[in-house]
Amino acid sequence: MKLTKEIIEQGKSSNNGWNNEQMIALGVTSFTKGWMKALVGKEVTQDAIDKFLSLKDYHFKRRLANGGKVKTKVKQRMGKFDFVPVSNSITYNEQYLHPNWQKFRLFVLNRDNYKCVNCGSVEKTLHAHHLKYARGKFIWEVPHWYIVTLCEDCHSLEHGRDLTAK
Repeated sequence: MKLTKEIIEQGKSSNNGWNNEQMIALGVTSFTKGWMKALVGKEVTQDAIDKFLSLKDYHFKRRLANGGKVKTKVKQRMGKFDFVPVSNSITYNEQYLHPNWQKFRLFVLNRDNYKCVNCGSVEKTLHAHHLKYARGKFIWEVPHWYIVTLCEDCHSLEHGRDLTAK
């Protein structure tokens, strides 16, 4: 079935947006400019559309079920990160080697059950892929839902270049 703009709009939540679970159901791993335009006309299964629509206000329903609070389990899974203070300016490439990123990356891989959210692979090397960066902040200073687990092949496709470990 072809995905239409109307179906995508129908999936908008009460706060006029979409949640990550919905996007993953449609195979979206990156919220780059033009993501919606790229989805319109895409062939998807009826199951994917049903899942996308059923998750419309999922995050609100979960919060309401807990008296307006986020589930304790979610808080425990996120935990508090004891990041090492970084006082000097480090380069973008150095940030990926920093212990703060390594700790955050492991959290994301664990959250996604050490499985590529795109193809489901558990056999290939896994990467933590940023869907969005926070301008003027370190790479580990973004909400965890803006980072997803991708296998090296899906990550390479996402960036349009080879990112496999050498």
